Amino acid sequence: MDDVAHTSRYSRGKIGPHHWKVSSRRFVVALLISISCLSTMAGCSLFVLAGKMFFGDPLYPSRVENLTDTDIRKTGKPLILVCSVPQSVKDQLPSLEFDIVEGVSRKLRTRGLQLVSSDDVATWVDDRGGMWNDPHELARDFKDRAGFIGHIDLHQYTFHPDNSPSMLQGNVQGTITVYEINEESDVLPSQQIFEENFSLIWPEHAPTNAEEMPLNVFQQKLIQRVSKQIGFYFHKYRQSEVLE
Repeated sequence: MDDVAHTSRYSRGKIGPHHWKVSSRRFVVALLISISCLSTMAGCSLFVLAGKMFFGDPLYPSRVENLTDTDIRKTGKPLILVCSVPQSVKDQLPSLEFDIVEGVSRKLRTRGLQLVSSDDVATWVDDRGGMWNDPHELARDFKDRAGFIGHIDLHQYTFHPDNSPSMLQGNVQGTITVYEINEESDVLPSQQIFEENFSLIWPEHAPTNAEEMPLNVFQQKLIQRVSKQIGFYFHKYRQSEVLE
């Protein structure tokens, strides 16, 4: 009798197993749609939260480690950071090279990387007329103090969209090159192990009205953003950090 009653309840289509499967799928779809709709108002943070809930927040290797199997932090060897910008950018922002190196250095130190003093490297570059283009020379002079050289070469660094001087939007293009220092050789004291182009547009979706943010504040925020992105080339990171 119980079996008959059990069957009759399912036969009415009210609470059968198929009903629960369909309801579960509908719930998941509704949840994702809700998150998608809310994200248009709250940015990417809800997607980050949803991703953590369903998939966790895994740790990714740095770009350098991913392509070379070299974890600079684990080697225990200090890194030299140098930055180059076009003369036109340097004329407008004389301290940009140093500011970028300092910004990236702070990020890397918090992740356990050792770095050669940026002041010492800046002095070395200044002693050569402010120009740097020979990794071998840098490697020879610092081989007792460092194991790697990271060259941040910025090809473009602008604040305004084309033909829109009243709007603010950073456009940064550059190349990251990493050399490993060979302490045993003065003939070839450095060897290139990594090179990759990068780009950044910030704010990503739309420019900011220049009346809403002073230019100097925008410049500092852009330096922080660029430094953060470059840091991912040298230290491990989580997906949530990329989307923050």
